[in-house]
Amino acid sequence: SEVTRPTVTLPVGSDRQSQSYDDISPRITANFFPSEATTVYATVAKGYKVGGVNSDVTASLPAVDKFFAEETGYNYEAGIKTDLAGGRVRVNAAAFFFDWQDLQVRSQDVLSQRQFVQNAADAESKGIEIEMIAALGDNADLSIGYGNLDSTFGSFPNAVDLEGDVFDASGNTIPYAPENTLNVGLNVDIPLQRSFDAYARLDYSFVDKQFADARNSAERVIPKYEVMNVRFGLQSDSYDVALWVRNALDEKYVLGYTSLETFLSGAQRVVGAPRQIGATFSWYF
Repeated sequence: SEVTRPTVTLPVGSDRQSQSYDDISPRITANFFPSEATTVYATVAKGYKVGGVNSDVTASLPAVDKFFAEETGYNYEAGIKTDLAGGRVRVNAAAFFFDWQDLQVRSQDVLSQRQFVQNAADAESKGIEIEMIAALGDNADLSIGYGNLDSTFGSFPNAVDLEGDVFDASGNTIPYAPENTLNVGLNVDIPLQRSFDAYARLDYSFVDKQFADARNSAERVIPKYEVMNVRFGLQSDSYDVALWVRNALDEKYVLGYTSLETFLSGAQRVVGAPRQIGATFSWYF
């Protein structure tokens, strides 16, 4: 149900509909252990998202159906997890392929400011993920994670953009699906006297360019960005005192776009926080 708030173009109204859905989602996994330090696996799993109802206001758009269908998909994944160098290095790698049917895509009618959901007939996402965690000594470790993703609509000929125009999104990139992501973490512990330890932590992340809408329009591109966080501290069994800097490079970046646009405001960006410097004191009892 939805209670429609009044706007310049719409009076107060209410919307009530009823629909039910059910699903069985199986998952099958096979594991193979070539050695005590290595696991090879393969899995097939079904994903599911319930369907729903669009408001009468947005359902008046020619290409928007009153009910949007359930979203289903099958994930095919194979990977390996292994320990190297006597357990000082751990490497995890996986390749996956996700096959969607009736992918639910959210958009908005800027005239009424009502959101609606459409179904892309099919879509697919495939990629790889690699993670490594290595001990650099008795008191330091390094972690690196990389992902490569290719997510595209298959058949989506009746997509509706934020201007209300119908277009063919078939072959376009699915919104919020960066091609490359990278995370690096370095942690160093320094034992001190009197039960205190010092530590330092550096975290770096990179996120590739993304599209924020199904049209892949240039005015709603999320540029690539990188963020670095630094933390220094002293800790014991009872206390933890830390100095930290978030977004140490003072990167100015966009996280996404809001789904509340009007003809007057246009696209509204959600931006990342600027550089922040602070301290944290924790007492454990």
